[in-house]
Amino acid sequence: MNYKRVVLAFLFCFCAALVCAEAGKSIGFTEEETELEKDFASSSSYLRIPDGGKTAEPELKSEITGGKTAVVIKTNVSGASVFLNGEYLGRTPLSVHNLVPGSYNLRAELNGYEPVFQRINIKDGREQTYYLQLEKRCGYLDISFLPEGSIVYADGLRLYDDVNRLEEGRHVIKVRKFGFEDFSAEVFIRAHRMKRIFVTLKEVPFSVTKFLSSKNTFNPDYSGGIGTCVFTAEVTAPGKGVISIVNSFGEEVRSYTFPEFSDWTQTFSWDGRNSSGSYVPSGVYTAVFTAEGFELRAGTKVDYSVVYNLLDITDCGSGIGSVPVAVSFAQGASAVGISMFPVWRTTGGGYAFPVDAGISLSVTNWLEFSGKVGVYVQGGESSVSGSAALKFAFSKLLASGKIDWGFSVGYGYVQNPLFFPYGLAYGKGANLALMAGYEKSFFFAGVTTQFDYSCSSGALSDTDSVWKNAIALYVMPSRRVSLNIYGALHSAFGLYDEVSESVDESSVDWVSAIETGGGVSFFIPGSSVVMNVSGFSFIFPSSPAYIGCKVCINYLF
Repeated sequence: MNYKRVVLAFLFCFCAALVCAEAGKSIGFTEEETELEKDFASSSSYLRIPDGGKTAEPELKSEITGGKTAVVIKTNVSGASVFLNGEYLGRTPLSVHNLVPGSYNLRAELNGYEPVFQRINIKDGREQTYYLQLEKRCGYLDISFLPEGSIVYADGLRLYDDVNRLEEGRHVIKVRKFGFEDFSAEVFIRAHRMKRIFVTLKEVPFSVTKFLSSKNTFNPDYSGGIGTCVFTAEVTAPGKGVISIVNSFGEEVRSYTFPEFSDWTQTFSWDGRNSSGSYVPSGVYTAVFTAEGFELRAGTKVDYSVVYNLLDITDCGSGIGSVPVAVSFAQGASAVGISMFPVWRTTGGGYAFPVDAGISLSVTNWLEFSGKVGVYVQGGESSVSGSAALKFAFSKLLASGKIDWGFSVGYGYVQNPLFFPYGLAYGKGANLALMAGYEKSFFFAGVTTQFDYSCSSGALSDTDSVWKNAIALYVMPSRRVSLNIYGALHSAFGLYDEVSESVDESSVDWVSAIETGGGVSFFIPGSSVVMNVSGFSFIFPSSPAYIGCKVCINYLF
């Protein structure tokens, strides 16, 4: 009887252990921590210099009259505590004067960093500078039991090695593998210790979690990204699928069979052609994604009347030259670009060479966000600039065309103003622009009135301001080429004087400057890249004029 009880007790304990082990597997994560082996410990910067160690030489030294001494201690991270022969002296950067010449033990410490030790030799009549490099306190992470091909992240950054060096502290570890459930856990890495975690992933059944189209409307007449619609499906595990594009009558016009899924994201780019290679007519089309018993739909519209306006990215929104206008690139279209525009002055020759990078994002069909950053060289000195703007553009369809109107608000700053004697509104400072225009087929004509406050540099403490009234128009001989011209009158209030570095608030100049410009824009064949080549001028009635040429490349998407 006692024998049977022992056997039953053993079986009970064995089953309980299996249950606990299985429970641990469902969690998918165990961890352990060990001291570092010698090979890892030797990589630490925590090195004490013994009494007989080598004396460090200063990075910089200079002579001091009067036979005094001075030591400057710097670290790559400011605020480190400095000790000399064990005595606390202060925090870096630190200067110590009138030390007795001789050898000293120097130590620098900072919370979260390894302490650094050096022996230094102080010489009479010398100022010496020592630079100490502090390194983060680090430990190591080793992940085991992963399925082959797993992707591991620590705090969002991918890890590629079996053993990874991480800073001391808490880290979020994420493991992904296609066909398995994502795993995430927080671990604490201790300095000079190895953290080993053992992860098991759970397989997931096949599912389609999302199916979307990249464009609500597109025109296949254009090349590149603006002339295609990309359909994207998100799946969870291996499988097979087919995408069918049907018209409004339910007739299939194009289909595509995916290879067996090996990743979460599946894409198909449709160029508006049917299975025989011909363009489909304008209309509404539905993409049907079928995979392993799942069926999802996403729609788009083919519209050959959509025209992409070949515009510039100005400091105050998309426009022509420096003038924001009441139209945008097109429905849902965005652009990124870079421009270079060397500037000459009629007296003195070469003046400046600005280079700008800009972006224009269509948040909705009527709201656009734009931003620019730039740098220019003038007289051997460089200067940086930046701007951001929101543009609201609306239109009303008429029998003979469209009436467009809108406004933009923005702010810009430049380190050193351009185009002395200033009095120009070119997107610096706080700005507000009101726009209106008329659009018909491949023609647009518009007017813009713009007010810039603190326009010379954007430093809002300055009160100079400019009122800019402009006209702009473009003609498109074809969908892929645009000819444009613009002109503007700048009226200045409170002119900034560079010599006295002050603003004369009482000054008014109704004809401060006249701005003109024009050029040609065109799509590079077979792409959605737009090249713009133009010329411009700023004419000051009582001062030298400025002329320039501009080369800009924009990518529409």
